[in-house]
Amino acid sequence: MKKKNKLLDSSLSKIDNIFEEILQDLPSELTDLAKECGAFCRGRQIKNVPQLLQVVLLYCGLDFSLRETAGILTLSGTTISDQAIKERLDGCRVWLSLVLRKMLPGLPLEIEGQIGRRWLLIDGSTVQVPGARGTSYRIHLSWDWVKQEIVEIQITDAKTGESLKLYEIVAGDIVTADRGYCRFEDCHYVLNQAGEIVIRYAAHQLTLVDEEGGKIDLAGQLWETEGNLYTRRVRMKKDAQERQLYLHCFRLPPEKAAQARRKKKAKAKADKRVLRKETLEYAEWTMILTSFEPTEISAAEIGKMYRLRWQIEIVIKRLKSVIEIDKLRSKIKSQLSEVYLLGKSIYALLIAKRAGEFKEIKEVEWRVWQLISEQLRPIITQVSNWKKEYVEQQYLRQLRGKMGNL
Repeated sequence: MKKKNKLLDSSLSKIDNIFEEILQDLPSELTDLAKECGAFCRGRQIKNVPQLLQVVLLYCGLDFSLRETAGILTLSGTTISDQAIKERLDGCRVWLSLVLRKMLPGLPLEIEGQIGRRWLLIDGSTVQVPGARGTSYRIHLSWDWVKQEIVEIQITDAKTGESLKLYEIVAGDIVTADRGYCRFEDCHYVLNQAGEIVIRYAAHQLTLVDEEGGKIDLAGQLWETEGNLYTRRVRMKKDAQERQLYLHCFRLPPEKAAQARRKKKAKAKADKRVLRKETLEYAEWTMILTSFEPTEISAAEIGKMYRLRWQIEIVIKRLKSVIEIDKLRSKIKSQLSEVYLLGKSIYALLIAKRAGEFKEIKEVEWRVWQLISEQLRPIITQVSNWKKEYVEQQYLRQLRGKMGNL
């Protein structure tokens, strides 16, 4: 018995040493938070917080099943069942939520002028549980283009729609988002925080008026525009609240405009509705709403700023393709589903932080993320700590177990 305890103590010491590289990228309060939240109470089968973190990253980060996770711990000298793994993971939701929040960069204390200003690209994505016909959960993401890092990542249920009000905005922030966020409440929220907006305009979601409060015949004015740029000062108004903004409209090249019109017609046909004439006119333009004065940032520069929004779409694609953040295996509304998404988000931040060390790579390069994920894999699995004799004696026996698997 004493010999076995010494073996376990030796294995756990190696876990701490190997995990030190990952722990330095996590909050220093990791252990204290785990104990305060009840995620870790007593060291029985899971002996310490680093080993609990290993369980989280095996199941959530590397997508091992509960039984495979139990089997990998067995290879390092810890005998545990897949049911016990599930019970430990179920208790991690609050802990992981706090860890995720502390891993994100804090808001700057002061931003003056253009120096140190954050440029936030905001977007969201959906997650479906196996067999689901609709959305099960939503991922909300904010990406700082200047620092090339994730600023916020949130997991919500399907009922929580995409909104700029979900994010912390500080004075001086530049918020860039697509037309789904072009609503009075969202734009007003950012401007109230002394932020600036560069948002694709959606005429059906936000009505704009002229200086006298009259309705603007935007479709008619675009129809009469001969050049490739239409700019004007506008106001968005709701009840007693109103804001002065600028609308920049950029005409699409003929082939792209024709393609956009075809898509509008096809969608209207599929939805069995009549396509309005102004909708076809809007399809020929990229319309961008901004709070910047043209004397501060020109229309051409605003257009360039919006076109860089593709970066957050790339980030979301990397989250899905490289680390499969949407590979949800649990049932909807189960404790394990939320734990999985939180753990996967922490894993994503670990990769993103290391990718940020490649300063010479300005764009989000998926190969770097893939390379880093491969680098982290042996650290998380503790492959260097596996006991060869445990493969036949315990690991295979673990995988042949009769207990269920998720």
